[in-house]
Amino acid sequence: MSQVTYGKTAEEIDKSRLGGRLAPQAPDPAGKVIRPGPPALPASLRLSAGPHSAFAGYGSPAHAGSRHASPSVRQDIAFRLQVSQVIYIKTSAEIDKIRRSSRLASQTLDHVGKVIRPGMTTERLDRIIHDFMKSHGAVPATLGYKGYPASSCISINETVVHGIPGSRVIRDGDIVKVDVTTILDGYFGDTCRTFRIGSVPENAASLASAAYECMMLGIGTVRNGSAVGDIGEAIQDYAEGLGYSVVRDFVGHGVGKQFHEAPNVPHFGKRGKGPKLRDGMVFTVEPMINEGCWQVNVLADGWTAVTADGKLSAQFEHTVLVDGQGAEILTLSS
Repeated sequence: MSQVTYGKTAEEIDKSRLGGRLAPQAPDPAGKVIRPGPPALPASLRLSAGPHSAFAGYGSPAHAGSRHASPSVRQDIAFRLQVSQVIYIKTSAEIDKIRRSSRLASQTLDHVGKVIRPGMTTERLDRIIHDFMKSHGAVPATLGYKGYPASSCISINETVVHGIPGSRVIRDGDIVKVDVTTILDGYFGDTCRTFRIGSVPENAASLASAAYECMMLGIGTVRNGSAVGDIGEAIQDYAEGLGYSVVRDFVGHGVGKQFHEAPNVPHFGKRGKGPKLRDGMVFTVEPMINEGCWQVNVLADGWTAVTADGKLSAQFEHTVLVDGQGAEILTLSS
């Protein structure tokens, strides 16, 4: 794995590149990673466990990447995988702004919990989310992001992540993952919850509970000096011990002035592997736990990921800060 560099603050991003946007990154002939700055990338789909993949050094290469994405989607995913290894340590002023944005993201999901109901379309719910963010002075980060057409990701039952809101109707017994990201005063807050709609079958309720416990167990390993791999091992051990599987194709990520920064935070792996955590780092822990196999299919829209076997998936996500006491959860429900 390429050596990780810890930058002082996100203010050191080189704004000259592409007018403040980031150039694509690629391995150089010496096998190192060219690092122009923290990436503004969607969650990475993993194609391989090679030395330049986003997951190199975290766990066993036996965890092969997605075999199911179309060639065009796989090509786009390959571009996304070239991630920066620069981890930006936030200043106290930046942390305060991330904290405010994260609090609003959490409040957005609190509001979702009050209004979500059977018979509502996901498009209608997305509009409510959009209006709530805007009324509180924030911008929905997903809207227009690399062409994404909505203000949230709403993923029902077998949809794992990045479900595009539309005409699908939320029904009694569904488990609905609602993932929102706010931009407030230039800083991002990112969170997701799985909502149980009406009378949920026991298997769905158990899966949702397990996904929440996986997230909290992963967060429980976070402290100055621990490794990213500690998070993944705690999640993987618990999920697989219950007979579930952990999605490999999507990972947590750093958060700050960019939507997606270093480090990548896989939800599987080996203790002690990956970058070391330092006070002032901010990132998400967002395991996707499947009832059946871990593999996913990415649909033709290039965003929506569903379980390869059609079984259920559940997810929870928090944005966390590494501080002197361990981890501060910035997206706790109010």
